[in-house]
Amino acid sequence: MVTFIVTDDCGNATNVTANVIINDTTAPTIDVEAQDATAECDGSGNGAEIAAWIAVNGNAQASDACG
Repeated sequence: MVTFIVTDDCGNATNVTANVIINDTTAPTIDVEAQDATAECDGSGNGAEIAAWIAVNGNAQASDACG
């Protein structure tokens, strides 16, 4: 919502509000994709393996033209 206020030289003022609707019809794009990974669920934990994958592939990037 935007409010417009108008004041004349004598100090008289009035205002009006308006709704501003922005439609974003352009989907974001993935600029840098993460690589696939496969981990064995063997019950012994694979946290280190997953952490190493995130360290290398955790920098996926996306962009959107809507500001």
